[in-house]
Amino acid sequence: MNLILVVGGVVAAGLLGTFVFVLLRLFRSGHSTHDEPLWLPTISPARYRPMERLLGAEDLAFLAAQPGFTRAMARRFRAGRRKIFRAYLRNLARDFGRLHRAARMLMLCAPQDRPDFAAALVRQRLLFERTMLLVQWRLLVNWASGAAVDVSGLVSALETMNAQVRALATMPAAA
Repeated sequence: MNLILVVGGVVAAGLLGTFVFVLLRLFRSGHSTHDEPLWLPTISPARYRPMERLLGAEDLAFLAAQPGFTRAMARRFRAGRRKIFRAYLRNLARDFGRLHRAARMLMLCAPQDRPDFAAALVRQRLLFERTMLLVQWRLLVNWASGAAVDVSGLVSALETMNAQVRALATMPAAA
């Protein structure tokens, strides 16, 4: 009997501790929704268009045609381009996350429930993550073979999310 009480007490304390931990993480999450309208105008999907040709073969072909260009220079050039591409990817993922978070917050403040929009947000997030994994895989293939990396899916997902957040932001909030 005492063993059952002790085990029950330990389980209850663990559940309570987990609940308190989750609540603290929610309240201390460093994502301030008050700042989001300030950065919303600065997110522009057009700034990610250079990614589409960053790992293309045209620039490398031009450099290879120049006198004195070596294979070592080509390796350094491609490595530098991949490094820049990864920085673009990190920024694009950050911007998408911000827009997604803003859309969720705007949806919470909307005067009517939109379960269809909530489902669309989940689908967009899953599609974005899937496309990001594919781009990461293609980046690895680029390292091995120099094959081009298509990021049009990521950029279009960011454009879609940007348009949806702007449309939600123009809707009147609940009083």
